[in-house]
Amino acid sequence: MAELSGGYSKRGRYRGAPLTRDLVSALVAGGAVDAAHDAQLVDFLRRCLELNPDERITAPDAIRHDWLRRRGQGPAAAGPGGGGAAAAAAGSTARSSETRGHAAALSDLAKTRH
Repeated sequence: MAELSGGYSKRGRYRGAPLTRDLVSALVAGGAVDAAHDAQLVDFLRRCLELNPDERITAPDAIRHDWLRRRGQGPAAAGPGGGGAAAAAAGSTARSSETRGHAAALSDLAKTRH
């Protein structure tokens, strides 16, 4: 098995070897503090980023993961402090707008291809 080592990014910043930094600390350093405290999200990411393909989560298992199932239920399902009905309605509206935006983009793309 090959051993992976660190290297430099395109901008000259040193990047350590894979798995040398804890996922939670990487999320916090990246500004995703709320995400770092979501145990289900951290579990989902760890399983997706597993280097060994035999141990990595499969696509069918990933779509059944608790974090994705909870996300599909909207912000009110996030548990305590999830935002309640107002946040759920706002999230639903945002998702509807996003879906309409995707549909419009696909429609525009189809028109340019004909």
